[in-house]
Amino acid sequence: MSNLQTLIGYQAIDKNLLTIEKELAATEEKKKYAQARKFLKNAQTTLDGYENKAVALSGELSRLEAQYNEVAAELKEFSEIDFSELEENEGELAYLKKNAQGLADTLRSLKRDLASVKERMDAVTKDYKALKQKTIAMQKQFKEYKEKYAAVAKGKEAEIGSVRAQLAAMEKDIPADVLERYKGRRKEGLWPVLVPLKGDRCGFCSMDLPRAAISKLNEKGVIECENCHRLIYKE
Repeated sequence: MSNLQTLIGYQAIDKNLLTIEKELAATEEKKKYAQARKFLKNAQTTLDGYENKAVALSGELSRLEAQYNEVAAELKEFSEIDFSELEENEGELAYLKKNAQGLADTLRSLKRDLASVKERMDAVTKDYKALKQKTIAMQKQFKEYKEKYAAVAKGKEAEIGSVRAQLAAMEKDIPADVLERYKGRRKEGLWPVLVPLKGDRCGFCSMDLPRAAISKLNEKGVIECENCHRLIYKE
């Protein structure tokens, strides 16, 4: 049997393995297990985001509080000034009152900013705690779903082992570079991996192959489609 015929037969047997994999993927146990795993993965990223946001808000709160205290202290100094002594100096009196009013306005603005930051911190804390509780519950479910799926998969172990043994026995008769490319495309989810040449076109996506590619196919036996990346052979 030629290398090409072996490769074609290899894919035919590999199709049996793909069928089993699809059957397992379609089970409720697998779906729930996959959903729980995806939730936990995304939840951790979200929790990390909440923590980073909380740190940033905490820093902003500290900065605003320091600024508020500084302005409040400066405004207190103005409140201790006896403006009656400056009634004769209208220019200086107006200047001081304007500065005092500016400080009061700044203080009110800072107070609003502080309230806003605290409100956002409360919201982040609330969301964090809610997601944390949900994550803890999902971790328990994940363990349960994983065990149930493992039990279902165990029932297919013998069948999968038999198919893989057949494939392993054939691999020694397939060029290493071709087998590596086949397995790479298979892992990427491409199926079928190996397709026949139809006229001068790819047997899967129907892309026209240039003469140089046809010449290379005649020489190598298998080439890769530049469009769909499947392996093309000539019948």
